[in-house]
Amino acid sequence: MGIDLSQYSDRIDVWSLRGNLRNIFELASEFDGIERGAYKVILLDAKYRMIGDTVSENDNAAETRFYNAVDQIAERTGAAVGMIHHSSKGSQSDRRVTDVGAGAGAQSRAADCHLVLREHEQDDAVVLAAAVRSFPPIEPLCLRFAFPLWVPDETLEGGGLHQSERGGFLNVHADFTVHPHRRDWRRRLNLLLYLNTEWDESYGGYLELWDTEMHACRKKIGPILNRCVIFSTDPTSFHGHPDPMTCPPGTTRKSLALYYFTQEEAPLVRSTEYRARPGEGVRGLGIYLDKMALRLYDRTKRALGLDDRFASGLLRLLSGRRR
Repeated sequence: MGIDLSQYSDRIDVWSLRGNLRNIFELASEFDGIERGAYKVILLDAKYRMIGDTVSENDNAAETRFYNAVDQIAERTGAAVGMIHHSSKGSQSDRRVTDVGAGAGAQSRAADCHLVLREHEQDDAVVLAAAVRSFPPIEPLCLRFAFPLWVPDETLEGGGLHQSERGGFLNVHADFTVHPHRRDWRRRLNLLLYLNTEWDESYGGYLELWDTEMHACRKKIGPILNRCVIFSTDPTSFHGHPDPMTCPPGTTRKSLALYYFTQEEAPLVRSTEYRARPGEGVRGLGIYLDKMALRLYDRTKRALGLDDRFASGLLRLLSGRRR
């Protein structure tokens, strides 16, 4: 971690209870002789090992007594008390943050803060979600593991689940060449996985792959379920689905987008390059103006370290004021 032992050895105490396990009520007496304020944080790992042999974590009354004991430890020591706890079985994606932990419902109301790590679509990443009493909701944060720490990861910007409704389109373009927040990350590959169970050819929305000179479309690919498309993101890898879709109302074009980078010393930086198709006329002028506006936004984003969530929030604010 880059931290010398001398910098923290006098600030952390570890009490190992292996072979000497005690429940929370027995453990509480250990804190009687500790001067109030001696510790800022006390972590109990793991909660299920401290509830006692004769009680169940599914017993609301037992959970209430457990948290009362934790409150007394916090009051006695003046420290924040945190606990490591396991989740219930099955998928946790549709559960509220306060309901992820296994056990009776009393615990969801007793704790002042819940921090939950959920699975992410990428193997080496997780989503941190939180609920804090008396504070506004906290936006989930993506974390990637860099041994031995979990660190915030901004590299998922732009990727993830994409969804377009009836009338939606994406003009033909070549993608940006360098990650917005990693100057030495050159974009190399796109992976698109389509998630549409029923997709009729008449809906449109086919991915078009164009030649390097934008003279002709060389391939059209239907966005059907489980179809995976992988292609290089060179400066002339032009692609898109440029015609407005005609799918029925309520039907959407869904896909999962993953981007892959290589680390290089000084790759060429270029924002997304939109191009008009041959014969688009006046629409081509609009595409050119959109490209120039995007180029200005991209430069501003890179210079100020902004992300797309900031821009989306600003647009929602301005939209609200116009009403």
